[in-house]
Amino acid sequence: MNDIKLIIRSLLPEGIYWQGKNFLKLIDGIASAFNNVLKCTDDILIETFPLTAIQTIDDWEDSLQIIPISNEIDKRRISLVAKLAATGGNTYEYFLTLSKALDKNSEILKSNAQYFRAGSSRAGESLGYSANDEYKVIFVFSDQNNKLLIIETLEYSRPAHLLFIYKFRS
Repeated sequence: MNDIKLIIRSLLPEGIYWQGKNFLKLIDGIASAFNNVLKCTDDILIETFPLTAIQTIDDWEDSLQIIPISNEIDKRRISLVAKLAATGGNTYEYFLTLSKALDKNSEILKSNAQYFRAGSSRAGESLGYSANDEYKVIFVFSDQNNKLLIIETLEYSRPAHLLFIYKFRS
């Protein structure tokens, strides 16, 4: 704030009004207003990305149609980022991107690209709930703290014909 006061003082011509206390208070008030503007611009940068949002987290959830599953702000942020990363379809890359948004150290151990698809799969083929490995996706995560959130987020995006298996490293 002192820098702002110095800048304002350097812009004004010197004169008799510099001796009055009211003038110096006016300079302090103007500097304080500029300081608040600078702080608000920093806050705007924080609020533009859901992983750092604080005040706009409700707006982010509304725009992405997410119902908060927790009151903890960190868990809400993670679900927002996962929803934003969830673009694509029923592919290995889609699920890997989604899992990486939840835990950057995650991996998929087993995933087969031959998922059941209407129009290309045959009637009577397994939907993935048997011993058939081609419809199983095994996720491995290192984040033990957000276990429930990770499972709930992935289950929300899971197609009905796939079986998700979750493993967490200790």
